[in-house]
Amino acid sequence: MLYLAQIFKKKLMKVISVCILMFSYEGVAFDVPDNVQDVFVRNNCLNCHAGANPSGNLALDDAAVSEASLVSIGANCSNSGDILVVPGDVNASVLHQKLANVNIACGGVMPPNGNLLSTVDLAIIDNWIISIGSAQQFGLLIFQEPSTNVDEDQPEVSVIVNRELGSQGVVTVDFIASRITGDSAENGTDFIETSGTLTFVDGETSQQITVPLIDDDIFEGTEVFTVQLIVGTESGGAVIGEPSQTKVNIIDNELDVNPGTFLFSRVSYNVDENVSSGNIDITIIRSFGATGEVSVNYSTSNSGAVSGSDYQTTTGTLVFPEGDKSETFTITILDDAVEEETEFFNLSLSQPAGGAELGAPSSVQININDDDATSDGDDGDDGDDGGDGGTGNSGGVDIAATEDAEFEAAGSFNYLFLFFIGLLFVKRDLKINLSRK
Repeated sequence: MLYLAQIFKKKLMKVISVCILMFSYEGVAFDVPDNVQDVFVRNNCLNCHAGANPSGNLALDDAAVSEASLVSIGANCSNSGDILVVPGDVNASVLHQKLANVNIACGGVMPPNGNLLSTVDLAIIDNWIISIGSAQQFGLLIFQEPSTNVDEDQPEVSVIVNRELGSQGVVTVDFIASRITGDSAENGTDFIETSGTLTFVDGETSQQITVPLIDDDIFEGTEVFTVQLIVGTESGGAVIGEPSQTKVNIIDNELDVNPGTFLFSRVSYNVDENVSSGNIDITIIRSFGATGEVSVNYSTSNSGAVSGSDYQTTTGTLVFPEGDKSETFTITILDDAVEEETEFFNLSLSQPAGGAELGAPSSVQININDDDATSDGDDGDDGDDGGDGGTGNSGGVDIAATEDAEFEAAGSFNYLFLFFIGLLFVKRDLKINLSRK
């Protein structure tokens, strides 16, 4: 008899628990939370369900009426008995279908202006629908953070899954850490794909998932993989809520943590007027960091050289993706037929964006070397005094010929000088001889 009494007691307690749970589903024990009301107000959706319930009027700005008019109430726009809000079942709830514009069973999209709710706002609505189901008793399983940052040189990363609302009984849920569409981290080179089951004992409200990381010596920038709870694997009455996944951002340790400083690759540039390509390449260097996407503007301005006759005005914006440390653009050089001195124009950097800075100098000269120099020699028949004379002297003077003439003149003077000295000696000797006679 004692054994039968114990069995009856257990059966009775189970029936009572089920009745309590059913009452919480069907009754109006839960008012629509303030954050849910706020979503409807901000999105101009206070009367979206007017006429779609037995009372003929749904005022979502009234929490008490909204609760009674939403939860477990049939939608008038459906002939299939669709329910506006099915406690704990997001996908079967007409409210979710209309707000998400997915598999709408009846009526049209909400809000009526066609602007869908943001992902964050929709998650608030969905979590509320979940919370009035079994999650109120057994738990709502969600990630604590939608994303997590970790340095590449760390051996592992841990993310936390919380059990909110109820915490009764033992519940489990499966998880997987992997690369999904849109991710950039590679399994086996950046992290080790991990899967398993989280078990929450009675009263436990938090669990941790740990994923091993791999540190390489290759510059890659920030890379991403995803840890997610697998829908449909939850047990014990718990329900998966939002966020049901978290992104892990692996911060590359080969990357300087600064956005960087923009520098010219040279302190000045020289280009021939008749440069074969017609262009000069200008490289801008990003030094002292390469974190994040940054940009900088560049522009030319006249000095001795004039746009349209000596070069082509050039302006633009260089965009450096994360990790990118140099970018190049070209300036067109114009070749004219006018003899002129070496001229220059200015090139400046301005308006750095993304946290990057301008280095010094922020402006440089670009010198254009003229190719139109003319000869200085006369037009006579001998032609020996006018050309380059094979010496490469751009002044038009034959250095070798000039030097020969100078030596010849010096030699003639020396001979003449010696001739006069000789005459003096002859005159002296002649006087001496005459005096002796």
